[in-house]
Amino acid sequence: MAVVTGINTVIESLKSKRKVYRVFISHEALKNKRVEEIRNLANDRNVRLVIASLKEIEEKLGRLKQHVAAEIEEFKYSNFEELIEKGAGSEKFCLVFLDGVIDPQNLGNIIRTAEFMGVGGMIIRKKRSAQITPVVERISQGATSFIPVARVANISMSLKKAKAAGFSVIGAEVNADFSLEEVELPRKCAFVVGGEDVGISRIVREECDYLVRISGSGNTTSLNAASCHAILIYQWAIKHRNNGES
Repeated sequence: MAVVTGINTVIESLKSKRKVYRVFISHEALKNKRVEEIRNLANDRNVRLVIASLKEIEEKLGRLKQHVAAEIEEFKYSNFEELIEKGAGSEKFCLVFLDGVIDPQNLGNIIRTAEFMGVGGMIIRKKRSAQITPVVERISQGATSFIPVARVANISMSLKKAKAAGFSVIGAEVNADFSLEEVELPRKCAFVVGGEDVGISRIVREECDYLVRISGSGNTTSLNAASCHAILIYQWAIKHRNNGES
């Protein structure tokens, strides 16, 4: 069982298919209109509400964000093979592979943006990578309850399988020969975002069909992983929105 905190995270957990065992609300938060939404959602799902002082709740669960929390089932990773199979059978599908993103803040932000933009699934490393923790769930504002996230031992081998299933693999690199605007983004696209400071590893880079850079006009020379990812999938989403036509 996991504990998530924060109004948005608790609301999204209640709206998802994940099991929610109990919702905790402090007396101090009861006047908040969004907390009233939490109470209504909990009642609709027959989830037990615990209303107590902030001190009492924090003695049990630890520090609360926005005076609300929920006990929910542990995050369940998706099966990579099933995710690839689903993408192979779809006319339009986007996957995001994270090659060693280790900052929970980045991972949470990446997941939230990916879910918002309609990414079909995310793939992270089993080792040397941030994992889905309550902290990441809070930063994602509950988006982890809606987007499939698979873990793999080897990103390079997993990209081979994605290409065999019809995905084009596009990696993001600061010094790539092509800018993002110069590359035609296909309907079935697998983006690769490298880890903080180190970027995409050599063996993963070799599996990319294209390496692209995001061109800026300011003095800053690069973007962090979360910002880079957001621009990549936004470009893909606006190209293939609605019925997927350009």
